Amino acid sequence: MRKLSIFLFTAFCFIHVNVTQAWAAIQLDYCVDPSGASGGSYNSYFTSLQSALTAAESNNAPTVIDVTQGTHVGNFIYSSSQMYDLSLRGGFLAGCTARLLNPSNTVLNGLSTGITLDFESTVGAHVNIEGFSFINGTSFYGGGGLRVNTSS
Repeated sequence: MRKLSIFLFTAFCFIHVNVTQAWAAIQLDYCVDPSGASGGSYNSYFTSLQSALTAAESNNAPTVIDVTQGTHVGNFIYSSSQMYDLSLRGGFLAGCTARLLNPSNTVLNGLSTGITLDFESTVGAHVNIEGFSFINGTSFYGGGGLRVNTSS
């Protein structure tokens, strides 16, 4: 009986530890620099914001994307069904080595062809966006610079 109790206790602890570790995702840090420069201690480097957003959509981890100064052109889309939060931070110098927080130095330009940044989360994840200017976004509903839609 004593051996069975020890076995069950050990099995419970093993299962509990594994389940806990599965939910404890480690944050991933991405750097976006169109020049291809790399600097700090980032998990991944990207030359386009859309590539970083696409990688973050299904990486199963909370993600911080640091973006270098300059004008980034496109209709950027993040659409995910994972529960992890996303932070976008503008104003970084080449290789994301340092930051000068001034929204006028990191611009997302939608070229008047759609919403500049469209964030969609079907599980209610949070998004934090700081240090950007949005220009030339369009939408049928007016505005068009930034659209954030979360639900759970």
